[in-house]
Amino acid sequence: MDKIYYICAQPAVFYYAWQIDALLLSFEKNGNVDLNCVHIVSSTPRTGEPPEDYFVKVQKKWEKKGVLFEYYKDTRGHWGYISSIRPHLLKKHWQKHPWLEKENIFYHDCDIALTKPIDFESFFDKNAQKECYLSDTRSYIGPKYIESKGHGLLKDMCGAIDIDINLVKSKEEESGGAQYILRPGIDYKFWDNVYKDCEKLYTNVNMRVMEVKREAPDWHEIQIWCADMWSVLWNLWKLGYSTPIREELDFTWANQAKPQWEKNAIYHNAGVTGPNEPYFFKSMHINSNNPPTNAKIVDPGWASHYYQQLINEAYLNTTKS
Repeated sequence: MDKIYYICAQPAVFYYAWQIDALLLSFEKNGNVDLNCVHIVSSTPRTGEPPEDYFVKVQKKWEKKGVLFEYYKDTRGHWGYISSIRPHLLKKHWQKHPWLEKENIFYHDCDIALTKPIDFESFFDKNAQKECYLSDTRSYIGPKYIESKGHGLLKDMCGAIDIDINLVKSKEEESGGAQYILRPGIDYKFWDNVYKDCEKLYTNVNMRVMEVKREAPDWHEIQIWCADMWSVLWNLWKLGYSTPIREELDFTWANQAKPQWEKNAIYHNAGVTGPNEPYFFKSMHINSNNPPTNAKIVDPGWASHYYQQLINEAYLNTTKS
């Protein structure tokens, strides 16, 4: 089978350190992943300080097993859109490791876990080099979703990053995201364009949303936190890639029941909106004053329970080392 590299990007802080720890444990226990092909790409503080201590502990633990940790300075001109750190870092990572352009990449967030191996064998058709494979996010990424918000948003978004609106409208069935299998041909320029375009989308759409809200205060606005997802997807289309959605990349949300954990190979720890819900709520554990092991134990009927088990096992192992 063709080799595949697993890559995520995020700041080197406590909040992401324990998520990365659980991620890597899931790769080792459940995913049959070659840890020598895992890259953890992170930003150091703009102040010039080193990565946070717990992040370094996680690094030292997993480096012994082959995982590559790389750090780059956050040199973005704007810091209002948190998620733009990802393409910003990946541009720098591809510049340092240009050989990645020739490789297959599994690009994902750090708040996922594998529940079982993903069968990648069928993904690497030699006759389909211009195909990238994505998880199904049509319900919050697709053009129909954008158009459902009205107010000419789709036209504005396409204009902001210079993509043909008719191309976007024709790609409803390929409007995936969240987890990506990227085929060879992706270079640092791609990530640079993704960074620039997601910043444009975030800025322009936020301005448009404020205009609409003044006229219609009850309007339920678009989820603009997805700007980097649109930017990745639409820049793939600009390069001529098709982006089929693959069932193998279906994922379980944090607020779903145990059968979904067992069904899908990917668990994505997202979808919990507050601490009073019966699931693990990651935003309560941003710093070491309230580590994730302090959380109440989630009922085993929820998928979130099994992710919490990974978190606790990884965290306790790291703190003892």
